[in-house]
Amino acid sequence: MSDRLAELELFVALAARGTLAPAARELGLGPARASRLLAALEARLGTRLARRTTRALSLTEAGQRYLAPAQRALAELAQARAALKGTQAGPSGTLRLTAPTQFGAIHVAPLAAELIAAHPALSVDLTLDDHAVDPIAGGFDATLRIGTPPPGTLIARRIGETRVLTIASPDYLARTKPPRSPTDLDAHECLVWRGAGRTVAWRFRQNGKLRERVVSGRFIADSPAAILAAAIAGAGIARLPEYQARVALASGKLVEVLGEYAPPPAPISVLYPPPGPGLPIPAKLRAFIDLAIARLAAPKPVLDRRAKDR
Repeated sequence: MSDRLAELELFVALAARGTLAPAARELGLGPARASRLLAALEARLGTRLARRTTRALSLTEAGQRYLAPAQRALAELAQARAALKGTQAGPSGTLRLTAPTQFGAIHVAPLAAELIAAHPALSVDLTLDDHAVDPIAGGFDATLRIGTPPPGTLIARRIGETRVLTIASPDYLARTKPPRSPTDLDAHECLVWRGAGRTVAWRFRQNGKLRERVVSGRFIADSPAAILAAAIAGAGIARLPEYQARVALASGKLVEVLGEYAPPPAPISVLYPPPGPGLPIPAKLRAFIDLAIARLAAPKPVLDRRAKDR
């Protein structure tokens, strides 16, 4: 039975590390022992779980299907052991998180620093990525997202919210007529944060209802930092979360437009896999969520810099 547990632990570590040697070192195994464990697991399951090359190792389709159940099984075993030993009082181990790039740098990194300072037995491994990440497939304890959480099996815990602003530089607005309503955006260059293509729908609140306005422009990027830089440079009108534009708004490099049509604040959520029937979420994740709510639930108001009529 101990070998079967070691097989699962090795497989999950292998999926996270991508090569056998680092996964073996993480578990304190020698290369030969690790190879035997992987071979034994594949033999017992009757299928190949990983493709081996000289430099790396990737999961097969069967391996990808097996990964999530293996992760859940290990998580449930760890939590059951912790519950029996009464170790839920103190967060420990490594908390693996993923978050949007700028939000992670501005907000999550300071939270992580505060968390590890308060809990010496805890470490945090933070990955910043502006694309949606599946925490189960990626081997993360949780992912942070801005906006309405997608439907699925993950648990979503709201930890705060952020305004979504429509913004432009004073230089751009000096060359054009500032929009008075969302329909005026048809005559403007809109900076498109890449989604479904060269056009995207921005939501506005009009007459008490949320309505979508399709916008387009000649500048498209998959990075909000690039959209922000282009807006500051005067390339057009952008739509970004407030926390990304706060510094530029405070310095006067950007101003808000169409503020009276702004949509409701977007939720900030922590998404994580269900811990299992009757089991609490891991103490390390609970500590992070509690701290995040305490620090982010009451965000500072955005500096009111709005475009004046011209």
